[in-house]
Amino acid sequence: MTRVLLLVFIFSMIIKLAEPNTKTQCGVAQTAFGMCVPYLIGWDRILSPQCCMAVRSVKELSRTPTAQNSICKCLERMVVKIGRIDQCRATSLAVRCRVHGSIIPTGNRFSCRT
Repeated sequence: MTRVLLLVFIFSMIIKLAEPNTKTQCGVAQTAFGMCVPYLIGWDRILSPQCCMAVRSVKELSRTPTAQNSICKCLERMVVKIGRIDQCRATSLAVRCRVHGSIIPTGNRFSCRT
């Protein structure tokens, strides 16, 4: 029961953190990235297939350098709002999900290259 309540809390926080308009690329990226938040903050021990699908979706949204920078900055803002994330998990996310190259912020002090 505690686990269920915790998951409900996590998903309610993810919804609040996502951009209000998920029709924007930023909102879509944040919604997708939200699937990885429980893993990145250490609440889930195992990387879920849904998180890897989300990483692939974020990668698909960022096909051009301009889109990469925009999505990266968008996710960077989300990571700052989340607070502490496990940098080792964030750094290895693309590799573990078999996604070549990633724009997923790896910590609170991550800076997107312009």
